[in-house]
Amino acid sequence: MKIRNLFLNNYNERTINDVFAQYNIDSSEVTAEMSLNWEQVKEMSRHPNVTIASHTSNHNCLKYLTTEQIKEDIIGSVKRLESQIQKKVEHFSYPFGQKQNGNREFAILKELGFKTATTTRFANIFPEHWEHRCSLPRIYQLDRIPLVKYLDVVCSGALSVLIYRFRKIVAS
Repeated sequence: MKIRNLFLNNYNERTINDVFAQYNIDSSEVTAEMSLNWEQVKEMSRHPNVTIASHTSNHNCLKYLTTEQIKEDIIGSVKRLESQIQKKVEHFSYPFGQKQNGNREFAILKELGFKTATTTRFANIFPEHWEHRCSLPRIYQLDRIPLVKYLDVVCSGALSVLIYRFRKIVAS
């Protein structure tokens, strides 16, 4: 938790490299191991069932940036992705957790013309979310649930229903 808070409040490449260096870890090596390379991204983008969404260029916590910094970070990411995959990028996924983005960030994404943007709130999507397409929840793998074993339950939306005890999450 301490490391996460450090990155949330003071996230930049130097901070990351300093933390990794304390443990003799090359952050660029770890990143290369855990990330797709451009050829893999291009290949995935050609599949008809795959949509490539933007994130940010620098993975900063948006709530600590000015409006102009946010736009610059997002537009830079979009331009880089579009130049690599040769397709328009119209969707976005927010960096960091659910409490790190709010109405200001949602409005900026809407202003930038994104069709949708997903938060890290784990929940189903309902028709009421139509007016809140730049703050959508999502279904993703929870560490404590073996996804392969329970894929049907996760994809059905039943897990979200159980977590929220049959209440819809507030669209914001």
